[in-house]
Amino acid sequence: MISWIRGKDLNVLAVDTTVYTGDKRFSVKHDSNSEDWLLQLNGISKSDEGVYDCQINTYPKVSTKIYLKVVSKKG
Repeated sequence: MISWIRGKDLNVLAVDTTVYTGDKRFSVKHDSNSEDWLLQLNGISKSDEGVYDCQINTYPKVSTKIYLKVVSKKG
């Protein structure tokens, strides 16, 4: 199983392709022919900035932390 956890509040956002947050901006994309699991966030705001942790339910646990940096585009 693949889990996505938001670092700032440790909320579980999704497990496999099931989204557990009430925030409808989040979705998970996965093609069964691929090893890629993508956490998608639409309508990003500055408050979304921070660490997102992708965990694979294995022993030992495999985890990758991603830092989302939100910058404003001017011009």
